[in-house]
This record gives sequence, C-alpha cells and structure tokens, in this order.
Amino acid sequence: MLLSVWSITAIGAEPLTDDPRQAAEYGAGWLAGLLDGDGSVGDAGANLSTALALASSRTEGDAFDAVMGWLRANAESVISDGSADMPGRLGRLILVAVAAGDDPRAFGSGSLDLVGRLQATLGSHSGGLFGAQDPTYDGAFRQGLALLGLRAAGVTPSDWPPMQDAIDWLIAQQCGAESPPEFRGAWMGYRSDTGAPCLSDPVTFAAPDTNQTALAVQGLEANGVSSGTDSALDYFELVQEDDGGFPFQQGYGSDPNSTALVIQALVSAGQDPRSSRWSAAGPSPYESLLSWQLGCDSPVGERGAFSSPFSDSSPDAFATVDAVPGAAGVAYPLPPVDLEPNGSTPDCGDGDDPGDRTPAGDDPPKVATSTEDRAPAASGPAVAVTGDPQFTG
Repeated sequence: MLLSVWSITAIGAEPLTDDPRQAAEYGAGWLAGLLDGDGSVGDAGANLSTALALASSRTEGDAFDAVMGWLRANAESVISDGSADMPGRLGRLILVAVAAGDDPRAFGSGSLDLVGRLQATLGSHSGGLFGAQDPTYDGAFRQGLALLGLRAAGVTPSDWPPMQDAIDWLIAQQCGAESPPEFRGAWMGYRSDTGAPCLSDPVTFAAPDTNQTALAVQGLEANGVSSGTDSALDYFELVQEDDGGFPFQQGYGSDPNSTALVIQALVSAGQDPRSSRWSAAGPSPYESLLSWQLGCDSPVGERGAFSSPFSDSSPDAFATVDAVPGAAGVAYPLPPVDLEPNGSTPDCGDGDDPGDRTPAGDDPPKVATSTEDRAPAASGPAVAVTGDPQFTG
C-alpha cells in the first residue's frame, strides 16, 4: 500500500536527446546491458516487462531474442502465482509472444495455450473480471492488460462471447457522475458497487489513479470501445502537472511510470501528446518523461536509464521498462516486430566507450525484484536505494 505521498521533480540535468524515440532506444540499450547469460534480468515479472519494452523500442533484437528464450523456457512459472494463473502476466506474455511472431496458443517449450489459460480466469473472483486474485489495487489495470492480450491474439466478442462481459465490466468500473468531480472519468482498482461514488479509502489507500485509467483506456480502445475515452482524457487533463508529466494521483508530482502509461493511453485514443492540449503549461508529456533519463553527467553505465522518485537519481529499471514504450510512442498491442540487432548508445564525447553498457565496477548490476502481477506505480512502499539498478514497485 501507499505509505507516503511524494512531491519530487525530475533530475533536471540536460536530457540525452529531445527525440523521444531516440530516448527509447537509449533506454532499451541500457536494459539490454542488464541481461545475464540466460537472458534474465531478474524475476519473471521483470523479464516479461523488459521483453515488452525492448519490443516497443524496435531495437536491441539480440537482447529481445535472449529474453524471449528465457520466457519460452519458463512460461509456466511466469503466468502463475503458485495457486492461480495471473491475467495481467498472461496478457503481457501474449503481447510479447505476438510481437515476437510466436503462437500464443502454443507458446514455449511446453506449447502452452496462453489464450485459453487467460480465458479460463474470467469470473474467478467476480463476474466479468479476469483473475482470482484480490482486485483492490489492480483490477482495472489487469483487466486492461487481459483485453489487450486477447486483442493481440485476434480474439473478439463475436468468436468468444464472454469477452463482452469483460468489456462491460471494465466500462462499468469507470467513475461517473456519482463521483467527486476530481475523479470523474478515472478508474480505480476495483469497485464492488459500481453505483457508489469513487472515493479515496484512508484505510486501504485505494483511490482512482492514472495508471488504472491508462490501462483501462488502452484495453477498451484496442477493442473498439471509446464510450468512456473523452471523460478519461478530461481526467488526465485535470491531473497533469505543470512540467507536462502525470502523477500517480493528483498532487503526488510527476513520475516517469505514470507519465509513460498515460502517453500510451493518449496514443491509443488518437491523441498527439505534443499537441497544445497536452502542453498547455509549456512542456509536453514527452519532455517530462525524458527529463527522468540519466544523461552525460552520469557514469557511462547509467546513461540511458530512467530514474524515479524512489531511486535518488540512480537507475531504476522498473521506471525504465515503463518509460521505453512511452517514449517510443506506441500503444498496445504491438504487431510482429523485426528489431534491429542492436541499438545506438549515448556518445557524450568524453572518451568513454558509448558501447559499454556495463555499470561502473567489477560486478554485474544487482537488480531488485519487482512485484507482479504488479500494482500500479505508486501503490507500494519505496524500496531502499542501493546505487544499483532497481526494479521498484
């Protein structure tokens, strides 16, 4: 749960580039440098998020192939929490499988039917919701991912009618006129009574937020549902910070994860994040996002990574895996991708080898594990910053 509210601005150093796609390439290059010999960067969730980020960047094909090799060999452990299948993980894995050109109905060494496994989770907790897990903090988020995965696999309500129940569940969860004005158009993790107003719960810290809203918008837009998009855009406009970025919730200050997720939602809704609507105070969401990227004043092995409010201007791998798709300006699902084998790396003209992606020191980077099916960016306590790359969350 959320333990405190932060109000931390981006690092303020000169960005590596003002080109978001180039920034995505630099971020992907830094992520590629985290891979172990077996294609892993950490736990299953971290590997899955890294694969999706690399696919979004359209670069680092060699690293993407390595991570996909790990995912194919370990798919069963990726999609289950030990007691039940995780719909958010399944949605993400279907997205990366399709991007890699794999068959999501016969994936990996076990020829797993990821689509069937995802469909089987529908209604496990409550009607229309994917997954048996407690949805308090991630219901709308995982529902959006599940719908994106099904769309990537070509599933529609016409060929699988229960999918309409899942779409209707997500539509009904949106905060409407019954809610306070500052929450209208947003989603929170879960409302057992969709006729009740969306409110902040001081006990559970559950409340509407940008992360749930961004994934809900993407999941619905990908399936041709735009009925709630205008009010969601109004919510995003209301909470946008003066630096162009987006907070987890209003008043928290911009963070790279939330900003990237909202950028993807804007793109899915046909919005241009550079347009005047999204740069009313001056900076655009892209400018805010790129301000978190570590640049030439950082050690060579940190350049291209993104920091976060939790990382004290150090590389944050959790922020980076979310920032790369946002900077790339892509909305899910991704088509099959043909990635360049390697991307470019920052050349700061200081004599350091720009191709060296290994953080300074003799040891490989230590990466803290992430939480998956992950709660949105700010719903967990901050991890201690060690100076090593972090998967926070």
